[in-house]
Amino acid sequence: LKGHRAGELTVLTGPTGAGKTTLLSQLSLDLAAQGVPTLWGSFEIKPTRLIARMVSQSIGLRRHPTPSPATIDAALDRFAPLPLHFLRFFGASHVEDVVEAMEYAAYAHDVSHVIIDNLQFMVGGGGSRGGTRSNGRERWERWDAQEEALDRFRRFATERNVHITVVIHPRKEQDGSG
Repeated sequence: LKGHRAGELTVLTGPTGAGKTTLLSQLSLDLAAQGVPTLWGSFEIKPTRLIARMVSQSIGLRRHPTPSPATIDAALDRFAPLPLHFLRFFGASHVEDVVEAMEYAAYAHDVSHVIIDNLQFMVGGGGSRGGTRSNGRERWERWDAQEEALDRFRRFATERNVHITVVIHPRKEQDGSG
């Protein structure tokens, strides 16, 4: 893959529960441990829950279901100084507001990697969890909003020389809707 190069955008996709957020959490923990400042924009998981998940992941909580208080304290001590930053947005958000926050993080914290998880929640499409059927016009409007956001993120990555990773859930088709 040649790593995450500055000025580029990576799209990570896969079905719900495939491990996209877990993979990106581990990647950002590894990069942060190497001193790479990372900005998380999670529009599906609130930052406090994401941070708790990342701390748990960093101590291997799935392998050790009941860590001691000393283990948790040590994990928090290792996590706190990492150059990880989190957007305060949640759910549908305007792309220009998100880009403005990314601009600030790149300037103030020298962020060189941005994670957007996930694009559908950010633009208000709600991801791939099913839900009510929409008409063709609504689908095209959501598609256009996603395309515009990706275009804006690509330009930001190039202009600011940062890497952006965007999570996109594949669209679920109703049976027989082709």
